[in-house]
Amino acid sequence: MNTHLHLIEAYTNLYVVWPDALLRQRIKGMMGAILGHIVDPETNRMKLFFTKDWKPKSNTISYGHDIEASWLLYETAEILKDEEMLHWVHERCLKMAEAATSGLSPDGALNYEYDPETKHTQTDRSWWVMAEQIVGFYNAYQLSHEEKYKKMAERSWDYTYDKFVDRERGEWYSTVKEDGTAVKGDKIHFWKGPYHNARACAEMWRRLS
Repeated sequence: MNTHLHLIEAYTNLYVVWPDALLRQRIKGMMGAILGHIVDPETNRMKLFFTKDWKPKSNTISYGHDIEASWLLYETAEILKDEEMLHWVHERCLKMAEAATSGLSPDGALNYEYDPETKHTQTDRSWWVMAEQIVGFYNAYQLSHEEKYKKMAERSWDYTYDKFVDRERGEWYSTVKEDGTAVKGDKIHFWKGPYHNARACAEMWRRLS
């Protein structure tokens, strides 16, 4: 799932500067694979891992990936200017954003994961999930004009600004516990770079402008 999601993002951004016909064909093929195999049509959630013949290996719910995909996939259809795809993706992306709301905690932050088999919720808040929910919920507001999504985006930013931003040394903390405590030794690690949060800020600047 994650490989496909970020590859279609990379191809989409490449297409902006190099609108090649074969590249467009590959992007459309990848969109078909994502919506045809990775996004569950019943739950509107992303399955995470698969066998080579597309059989899911787990039912774990990743709220961050669901909300992230909800805006990235729409962006792809928008950049391709494919009316049929836009119509198709518009509805699916809104359903994905709505599905992600089930992971919201009362404080406005998305939990990290949920395992339906064990009924266990990973309640840590992650820097990249917060970044994606800001953009994802605002994108849902732009597509639907439903105020509830705008409020979700605003609460996402308020939580991020209050809990994640390191005002002393800059950047964001990687993890914040359910009680709002930042894990301060976890600010920089192998999987963290200035990608999700920098992109979220750029996206929101563009959208709000």
